[in-house]
Amino acid sequence: MTPKPEQSDVGEFHDIELVHNGAASKHVPNKTTIVVAFTGLKKVVTPPPPPPSLISSTPPGAQAPKEILSNVSGYANPGEVLALMGPSGSGKTTLLDCLSNRGGVAEGRITLNSAPLQKHHKRLMAYVTQEDLFFNHLTVFDQLLYTALLRLGGLTRKEKVAEVNKILAQLKLTKCRDTPIMLISGGEKKRTNIGSELLTDPSVVLLDEPTSGLDSTSAVGLMHTLRSLASAGKTVITSIHQPSSATFASFDRVMLLADGHVVYFGTPSGSLGYMEGKGHPCPQGYNGADHIMDLLVVEEGHEDGRGDTVRRDLIDSWDNEGSKKMVEARVGEASAVLPPPEAGEKARSKWNVSYITQLKVLTHRCMRNSRSAIFTPLNFIKSAGLGLISGFIWLDMAPTESWVDDRNGFIFFAVTFWTFDSMFTAMMSFPPERAIIFKERASGSYRLSSYFFAKTISEAPLRLTLPFTFLTISYWMSTLNMSFTVFLSFMCVQLLCVLAGESVGLLIGATVMDSEKAMVTATLVSLSQMLSGGFFARRIGDGVRWLQFLSPFKFSYHASLRIAYEGGVLCDGSNLLGSYCAIVGGPGNIVGAGEVYEHFGGQGTVGFNVGMLVVMSVACRVGAYVMLRRMKGEGRHA
Repeated sequence: MTPKPEQSDVGEFHDIELVHNGAASKHVPNKTTIVVAFTGLKKVVTPPPPPPSLISSTPPGAQAPKEILSNVSGYANPGEVLALMGPSGSGKTTLLDCLSNRGGVAEGRITLNSAPLQKHHKRLMAYVTQEDLFFNHLTVFDQLLYTALLRLGGLTRKEKVAEVNKILAQLKLTKCRDTPIMLISGGEKKRTNIGSELLTDPSVVLLDEPTSGLDSTSAVGLMHTLRSLASAGKTVITSIHQPSSATFASFDRVMLLADGHVVYFGTPSGSLGYMEGKGHPCPQGYNGADHIMDLLVVEEGHEDGRGDTVRRDLIDSWDNEGSKKMVEARVGEASAVLPPPEAGEKARSKWNVSYITQLKVLTHRCMRNSRSAIFTPLNFIKSAGLGLISGFIWLDMAPTESWVDDRNGFIFFAVTFWTFDSMFTAMMSFPPERAIIFKERASGSYRLSSYFFAKTISEAPLRLTLPFTFLTISYWMSTLNMSFTVFLSFMCVQLLCVLAGESVGLLIGATVMDSEKAMVTATLVSLSQMLSGGFFARRIGDGVRWLQFLSPFKFSYHASLRIAYEGGVLCDGSNLLGSYCAIVGGPGNIVGAGEVYEHFGGQGTVGFNVGMLVVMSVACRVGAYVMLRRMKGEGRHA
């Protein structure tokens, strides 16, 4: 007969000596040892309406509000690891978001040592998200160093480097110190993610599914890391989906969640006794964590079956019996054990370092990451190779009337290709970067404006290097215009158009959250702009004529036409310039640049077109900044 597991010890304190000056005799505290307590947490969200169906003619109605958390109460002590367990959608991540003060407004009360949770308490917390979001071209050391430079105010650079090296050693990351993040293992990425948050020496560490995607060996190693953090006096709260039996037994406390409700709160061993008392004993030799998850999970399509009944009975039992009230009573006792966090925390500046320091660090980081991403052998092969191919296709074009169509084709190709390239590169790279921005700003690392200025300052010179290489090769091979002054003017216009295209891509990437929708939007916008650029159609219909005033291709193409034909065109009898050659006296005479520009439908002066490119670049970047300011991270309710 299997021995009966011990009964739940709901509310029993962990064996840790706590004194009222915030120190612990058993553990060496980092800054402040903190009891995190929460009572009656409720969170309700209204899902967005589903997209209209192509099959049904009935318009989708408003979605009913959904309760993500329902009267959730519990606490976590210093020196302990509290695990939040439950199936997907049970509210684990939402609870962590609320505890970290990042999940929006929730009913209920959250306290740190009896003090209500405030925004400035974020300085005492670290939140390790489930996604390991990094700039992949940075090394592990780079990632931790830039985090330290942004978040460790009051230390010298030498001291910050020392803190980084200490974290590298503590998390066993020294061997991959100089390896780009894209090349390290999943376990190393997770430890790097944790290390980025531990640099500030937080009192409370929150982790969302830290073992997700890791093999069993890496998962066990990670849990040992969490145990060592707790042993150092930190309060550790982690969500976990389905731990191994050894991992489950290593937790000090577990909170079992189902449909946003608490099903159990206490020790892991006590949970098995609690379930047995409800008529659900764990089979001999079976993983206790798996047994509990089997009780809480209901397969899709079987909501009305026995599994749903068991889960509902467990929820009702916890809500209606004395266990829930016992926990809520203990919450107050736990909160009062230690004094509130230092009042001085509130007086601190919202930002760890000055605006200038943020700008310098972010500029250096953007430049380092972008340099590794842009300056690759393949990109230089693309740029130089395309320059050579274009040069051979339009080789040695003479400044005569019979070559004007070829010259116009070269000009428009030069305008469109790199503008397309920069637009789609910016649009495709921005969504993952946007997620990193949200994550870092949630931890108070920097202002959004400092990031945006840094990105503009650092990436613009790098983005222009490849188009510069292409144009330098193809321009002189094509002999478009042998004047060096014309070459410089032509180059400046092309590079401005590249920046305008990148700005449009940033605006689309910041506005359209879904990558597939962003791709469709960028394709529609870019092709519309290209078609109205003045090369394919000189007379645009009244209904869409406004498109040309939103087209960087139009402004760049017209400015480039006027510049490239500086010095005029020699008439040779091919009659491609119509009456203009007859006016100047026929073959052997030169038609001026202004007349050629007029013949091909050129609009505006060079200065006007260049000015419009600048206005478009600035307007789109400001628009992208505004959209990011208004954007909120997508809710996660796992």
